[in-house]
Amino acid sequence: MEHYCRGGVTEEPLELSQLPFKTLPDDLIWMKVKPTSRVGNMVGYVKTQLKSHDHVLWSGSGQAVCKTMMSAELLKKCVKDLHQETHCCYRRTVELWKPKENEALDTLKVNKDVPSIHILLSKSAVNPDSPSYQPPLQTVPFWSVPSEQTTTQTRKPTLASQTAGPAGGDASLKKPRRRGPR
Repeated sequence: MEHYCRGGVTEEPLELSQLPFKTLPDDLIWMKVKPTSRVGNMVGYVKTQLKSHDHVLWSGSGQAVCKTMMSAELLKKCVKDLHQETHCCYRRTVELWKPKENEALDTLKVNKDVPSIHILLSKSAVNPDSPSYQPPLQTVPFWSVPSEQTTTQTRKPTLASQTAGPAGGDASLKKPRRRGPR
C-alpha cells in the first residue's frame, strides 16, 4: 500500500426506512452521533425535547458506537421509566485508493463494513415482542434482599490471621517502614 494514497471515502446515506426496526413512531427525535459529538450537549438537548416528544433514536457507527451507548445510558439515568430497543448492524463504506506515481497501477476500491448501533428509547413500549427489548429499570436493585432472607456469614480465616497473635502478628515478620526522603 506504500504506492497508493487515499483518494476518498463514501458512505451510503442513512435513512429511517433502512433501520432494522419493525415499526418506528412518527413522533421521533433522531440523534446521529459522530465521533466528535459532545455527550453533554446531546443529552441536554434531548432532555429538553422529551417534554414534547415521546421517542428518541440514537444512531452511531464506527468510532461513535461507544459514545452512542454512553449517551443513551446517561439519558436513561436522567429520565426514568424509558423503554429500550437496541439493534446492531453494519454500514457500508467505500474507500478509493489512487496510485501515487506509477500510472500502470489500478485504482483500488475497498469495501468496509463498519459496525453500527441504533438505540430507541421511548416513554411507552413500542415493540415489546422484540428480542432486543428492555423494559424500564425496577426501583428495587437486584442485589437487595428482604431482611427475613438475609443470613449472617462468618469470615473464613486467612493464613495471616491464623498465625498472628493477639497483637496482630509478629513484629519481626513485618517489613521496616521507610521514613522521610533519602
